[in-house]
Amino acid sequence: HQLTLVGLEPDQKYFYRVVCGDISSPTSTFTTKPDTNKPFKFIVYGDNRTQIKIHERISRQIAKENSAFVINVGDVVSRGEVLPQWIDEYFLPIGVYSSSTPSYISIGNHEYGGYWDQRKVPPFEKYVSHPIGTVGSTQYYFSFDYGKSHFIILDPNEGENGGDDSIISP
Repeated sequence: HQLTLVGLEPDQKYFYRVVCGDISSPTSTFTTKPDTNKPFKFIVYGDNRTQIKIHERISRQIAKENSAFVINVGDVVSRGEVLPQWIDEYFLPIGVYSSSTPSYISIGNHEYGGYWDQRKVPPFEKYVSHPIGTVGSTQYYFSFDYGKSHFIILDPNEGENGGDDSIISP
C-alpha cells in the first residue's frame, strides 16, 4: 500500500502506526526533510544479496546512524524473478530501519534476473516506490532534492552492454 501525506511541516518528527483490521504496528516515527541549509547525513550501500545475516547486521548499524535516507546501489536480490528473495534478502533485513528512514534503490543487474528480455522488473515496480514526480522520471530513473543537494538515481542496465552496478550521483 502507498499513501501521500500533505500539509506536513519541514524538519518535524511525526509519529504513526499502521492499522489493518484488528492488527496494528508498533508506533514508529519519521522526520520530514528540512527546508534549510542544515547539514545531513545519508548512507549508501549495495550488493547485499545472498548474505542475509550480513545484511541484517548492516541494517542494524544503519538503524543506529539516524541518517536522513538510505540509497542502495542495487543487487538487493540474487535473482529478481524469485519473489521470496525480495522478502528474505531485502525487505526483512531493512525492517529495522525502514519504518523511520526513507530508502531508495538504484536497480542492479541481479534484479533483472529472469526479466532481461522484457527490460522491466515487475516485483521492483510493484513493491518499490520512488519519487517520480519530475519530468522523465520512472521507477528506474529518478532524482530528488534534499537540502541543497540534488541526487540522481540511474539504471546502468540499459543499452546494449548493460551495467554491472548501479550509480548514484549527488
